[in-house]
Amino acid sequence: MFDIFNILNKVKDVQAKITEVKTKMASITIDKESSNNLIKVRLNGKKHLVDLHIDDSLLNILNKDVLIESMCEAINKAMEEVDAMYETELKKNIEGILPHIPGLDLTNLFSGH
Repeated sequence: MFDIFNILNKVKDVQAKITEVKTKMASITIDKESSNNLIKVRLNGKKHLVDLHIDDSLLNILNKDVLIESMCEAINKAMEEVDAMYETELKKNIEGILPHIPGLDLTNLFSGH
């Protein structure tokens, strides 16, 4: 039988761990570049773009489509890495707090990232 008070206390522990992970993520940066190495981006752990480098060869108006495609690719790569890092940190920090229920992944329930 489940002890509801114990579970509620564990949920509070999970919420505290989530706050820790979010604080940690705010201080990290992710650097990614497009596959053609013409666009480089830096995102912080909150998925905010904090730096952007565009190779001079793309500044020609004829390369507008390549510029847009490369920017989207680099930004999306960085965002995916932030998401993966957040999920890894969250799982690492809440592991063992709540009981394991097969087939139930609680990280998505608490992520809110």
